[in-house]
Amino acid sequence: MPQDLLLTYQQLTTKSAAFASAALTLPTGTPKNKPASAWIQYSAASVSSGSGSAVFVIQVSEDNGSTFNTIAQLEPIVLSSTATSGEAYLPFTHSPGHNPANLPQYRLNLVTLSGTSPTITYQAAQAAAGASIGF
Repeated sequence: MPQDLLLTYQQLTTKSAAFASAALTLPTGTPKNKPASAWIQYSAASVSSGSGSAVFVIQVSEDNGSTFNTIAQLEPIVLSSTATSGEAYLPFTHSPGHNPANLPQYRLNLVTLSGTSPTITYQAAQAAAGASIGF
């Protein structure tokens, strides 16, 4: 992963079920007129037979990690028996509440990994300034 990325949402990992990454604290949230963007690189995304999908979301907690709410969702990545790879940008914006004792925490969550024996290898970081936020 390029060194000019600001925050790592998830180190390289391989998953066969839904998984929530560790939360990151961004005290001021995101700029009001410019979304943050999670850059997700994936490979070896497949199922053993048929089809399936992988869905990533960005979630925020404003109660010190007790509850997380989805604030952005990526379109499903279609899985088949032929392994695929690619990258996606998941833009999101969020203005934190006014309780300074509860700094907002953000995490990447692989909320859906469906199909017969699904698997995906991925890593994610905040996209560098000026990066594209589309496919």
